[in-house]
Amino acid sequence: MILDKLKELYVSAPFRNVVLNHLERSFRSAKSFSLPIVIQLELTNLCNLSCSTCAHSYWDASLNKPQFLNVDLLASYEFLYETCSEFLLGGYGEPLLNKAFDDILNWTKRDPNKIVTLITNATLFPSKINSLDLIDIVTISMDGVHNVYEEHRHTPFQNLQDNLDLFRAKYPNKRLDVNLVWNKKTHQNLLKVVEFLNKYNVTKLNLLPEKIYSTDRLGDCLFDAKDLHGVYVSLQEVVRSTNIKINYPNFLKENQQCNQPLDGIFILADGEIMACCSAIFRGNNERFSLGYLKEFSKEKFLEFFNQEKMIEYRRARLQGEPYKKQCEDCSFRKIQGAHLDRSLDKLTI
Repeated sequence: MILDKLKELYVSAPFRNVVLNHLERSFRSAKSFSLPIVIQLELTNLCNLSCSTCAHSYWDASLNKPQFLNVDLLASYEFLYETCSEFLLGGYGEPLLNKAFDDILNWTKRDPNKIVTLITNATLFPSKINSLDLIDIVTISMDGVHNVYEEHRHTPFQNLQDNLDLFRAKYPNKRLDVNLVWNKKTHQNLLKVVEFLNKYNVTKLNLLPEKIYSTDRLGDCLFDAKDLHGVYVSLQEVVRSTNIKINYPNFLKENQQCNQPLDGIFILADGEIMACCSAIFRGNNERFSLGYLKEFSKEKFLEFFNQEKMIEYRRARLQGEPYKKQCEDCSFRKIQGAHLDRSLDKLTI
């Protein structure tokens, strides 16, 4: 039985694709012959919340009009489906707002071995709870608990608690992760966050440093150099207080290591392909767009996926060359101080 499973794995297209990707990294190849392992899909850029910490609350609405992904577009990417291992459903919008959610989920989960993760604010669980049957990992986005949550999200915290109760009653064993926007207030609230999440059998808590999209929020940045030691010490107290795996970047280092353009792509609702999730909305000077794929085939995609700015990224990441414009000052790579400042109210477009 085990040998049969191993043989099945060995001959599978996703497994061979992962092996090829790892060989490319081992040989520091700036050119990719493997196809994306992880595909993130923006089901919509529309959201039903207006959170203080999110770019959605500050971007130019005229440049980011509501869009919805449809299955017809996904059907063009059948050659990528065969070799990818994982789908992430989420972006700057709430995926469950897409009326085609069930159709898209069924498309991604035709192969039960594909891992599908939903990133959601959980507000629509009462009407959409049965749509989560095929999801492998549900990741809830939140900004603290109780009054801190309400200050950031402008919606009652009790609703989130009720919806998580509903989720666990329906899916007692489904994996539940949490993405927490990490700033001064949520850090001070972190012990209470963990106490709350302990009740819901959360597997992993991802601490994501807040990207500052408004100058009004500059004072909320947690990562001034003078404060880093204190942040680290207090964080370890929280880590020791729970069995939840707390995942956070090494903010004591100047640069973080990023793998996104090595093994994944982000497909927007209108079909534009982004090399990473760093800045996918229009009107941001730091967008890492690859453009639109004109012909849908493996050969044409690899040509598209190996355009010069991707080659530049891979050389920088794998061979130690300087990063070019797309990544040199990315706030996912550099999370200290002013690097997190992406204020949209001072941009010149």
